[in-house]
Amino acid sequence: MDFDVLRVSDAGYKEQMTATGNSSELVPSTPNANPARPSTDSLHWNAGGWFGSLLGCTLWMIVGVFAVAPERPLLAASFLGLFVLAVVIGVWLYRKRDSIELLRAMQLYMLSFLAISLVYLALAAGDGALELVERSWGNSVALPAWTVPSCYLVCLLVVSYLDWSRRSKRLS
Repeated sequence: MDFDVLRVSDAGYKEQMTATGNSSELVPSTPNANPARPSTDSLHWNAGGWFGSLLGCTLWMIVGVFAVAPERPLLAASFLGLFVLAVVIGVWLYRKRDSIELLRAMQLYMLSFLAISLVYLALAAGDGALELVERSWGNSVALPAWTVPSCYLVCLLVVSYLDWSRRSKRLS
């Protein structure tokens, strides 16, 4: 009795193997099947990298929640909602990793974070939250706060360039 088994190799690649009879030995399901070999330019989904960047890209939003919560709880709730939206988008993209290429997902990720951060900072500037934080901490926060969306924009441009260069190499 033969049956197919899908396993993950030590290098993290999916391999389809066939188990034959009572043997516990797995053989490739096609005669000349070679598992994918890593190359210098290959990009692969990695849970630690994805969720680490998700945390790194969104954790600053929680600081704003706690900074304005005592005086403006409704604004803090809005900030928390934007944080949750960013995390949900990141988790959704990770769950779609079988159907979305990594670079394309990173583009969507950075584009959505750019939009969310602009909404977040527009709310903060419009409601006087930046001035509130400046008075509380004694430091100017307006300029550093507006650098966050520019970082997302730079990341979006870099990832878009990488995606474009990989696609143009495939065509040639």
